Amino acid sequence: AMRVFVSGDGGVDDLAALTMTVAAMMAGSIEIVGVAVTGGNCFLDAGVQASRKILDLAGLDGKVQVSTCDAEGVNPFPRSWRSASYGICHIPRLLRDGRPRTELLQTPAHIHLAECCMKSNTPITVLETGPLTCMARALHAFPELAKPDRISQLVWMGGAIDVEGNVHREGTDGSAEWNVYWDPLSAKKVIDARPKLSICTLDVCNKASITT
Repeated sequence: AMRVFVSGDGGVDDLAALTMTVAAMMAGSIEIVGVAVTGGNCFLDAGVQASRKILDLAGLDGKVQVSTCDAEGVNPFPRSWRSASYGICHIPRLLRDGRPRTELLQTPAHIHLAECCMKSNTPITVLETGPLTCMARALHAFPELAKPDRISQLVWMGGAIDVEGNVHREGTDGSAEWNVYWDPLSAKKVIDARPKLSICTLDVCNKASITT
């Protein structure tokens, strides 16, 4: 099965993506080797707790570890958006399951990511649904991760091409997308490092619906 490191910034969309990758692992399609949370579109404690609880509910505590990236973006997400992560934590099914059991590492997320890649006998696919901060830090510390025998593919939700962006605040022109806007320098660093990169822009996201 494909080995996947899942990284996101704790928003509702990121937690939905984590839930879908967990479902794929339970179906035997992939193996999740690690999960990282960046405090972008969430308050970090809430995003981490929700991620751990999702793994708990799937019975993956003891199999998958969670790490955090405590970076602060140059353009913070709106507080009202970040607060939604607390709402996920208060979903009744998650509350009834008790305290999170999935291990929360003290190791920074970029080191966790690098260690998963270095220890793996096969190349890792990295799924990043948030800003590229964690990936940029990992590549800075371990440039060899850009080689295809370490990271076979980086799949990133970021940017917008032929559609309107989702950043609408004073001083912007409406073309920016939040995962780039939060930390644009890291996005440039990762792209310049030239890993095998597949970008799912807003053009894709606006057409791909989630159904229950």
